[in-house]
Amino acid sequence: MQERLYKQIHGYAVQLMAAADDGNEELFGRLFAQLEALCEGHRDSDNDHPAQWEALADFTEDAELALARYQHALEVATRLETRDYISSINYNWAVLLREMGREDEAVERCKSAAVSAKGSSDKQLNADIRAFLK
Repeated sequence: MQERLYKQIHGYAVQLMAAADDGNEELFGRLFAQLEALCEGHRDSDNDHPAQWEALADFTEDAELALARYQHALEVATRLETRDYISSINYNWAVLLREMGREDEAVERCKSAAVSAKGSSDKQLNADIRAFLK
């Protein structure tokens, strides 16, 4: 991923978290719309990257829409063969499924995360996956 794109996505995530923590719905909405436009502008281009779609899904309030965005993120990650993103997306998807009360699907999705996370250096993600599956 290009460093500029990474910094943009990270910047949006940090600002969205701050806006959410402050209860600033206007700022959150504006930042979310900008991140959404970035993602849509990059869809199916050389700049399409799973990180942007995962971030967008993470901040999407409509659960069904968030699931669709995780699906797209996973498709991009699979196409680019980025195992770390495949693991992270599957894990976050599993968390959302659990929050929605869809436990069986959540466990299966998290098992997929565990498979792709084998050999990963992301110790925190591996710990989160193990804890989820206990």
